[in-house]
Amino acid sequence: MKKRKSQEETKPTFKERMADGFDASKEMILDVPKIVFIGNREAVIENYKCITDYTETLIMLDAEPAAVRLSGKCLEIKSISREMLFVSGDIEKMEFVKGE
Repeated sequence: MKKRKSQEETKPTFKERMADGFDASKEMILDVPKIVFIGNREAVIENYKCITDYTETLIMLDAEPAAVRLSGKCLEIKSISREMLFVSGDIEKMEFVKGE
């Protein structure tokens, strides 16, 4: 009896297969953000487009294929450069938001 593939299972795109084949940074080739959390107190976000909203409780970043929303308390951008954003605070939630 054959197993059915889950509807949520997706095949890698051509770009993803190419990135896997080369010794290259996948997030740069695919033009998607790379997000690294250090517990719930710090986050480093690379390959974002711009900051669209910034308060003590919300940081919204424009990125592809969806915007990145960090919410919490006492959020603060500690360091910012063209390639990287360093956020500290009490991060309660991270979401990818399409169409905002």
